[in-house]
Amino acid sequence: MRKLLAVIACFASFSLTSINASAAETHSNCATFDNNGNIISVVPNCSETQTVKNQTFSMPSANPCSGALGILTFNFTNSIFHITVNGASDVWLTETQTGSISFAPTDPSQPSYSGHIATWFGGSLNKNNAVFHDTSNATLTGTDGSTITAHMVDHMSFSASGIQNNFSLGSFSCG
Repeated sequence: MRKLLAVIACFASFSLTSINASAAETHSNCATFDNNGNIISVVPNCSETQTVKNQTFSMPSANPCSGALGILTFNFTNSIFHITVNGASDVWLTETQTGSISFAPTDPSQPSYSGHIATWFGGSLNKNNAVFHDTSNATLTGTDGSTITAHMVDHMSFSASGIQNNFSLGSFSCG
């Protein structure tokens, strides 16, 4: 989610300029980002795909069903990021991640959880407009047999006239 917010922030204020180039090429640097996730430049007529294996990160969290505090850990075993830039420097990008998710409660009397997570992010933008979408789905099973299912959908768009349209839909089910 932190990566998603960084990408959205960089595109929200970013303006591309048209640069002429002749043929589509495959590069390993279609977009250059600064340390804050802001885009610095793009390469026109460029396509790039990156595959990353075994990205793990943890963060403090609360069980949405019981409120128990603990640590939520994501282990994305497969992450594929793709970006395409055309001759006008319009950008399309997607990222898909799959892997495992676990929750370890601070209180050992509470159940711990583990399961599967899948996320997708997509964006399309030009020098005047931008649209971003993401979805995520996770299903976890507790050591006590209980389950947590989480679904999330987000949308953010910006038009040339300055109109913004944003929404988030999410749900948790506890069983």
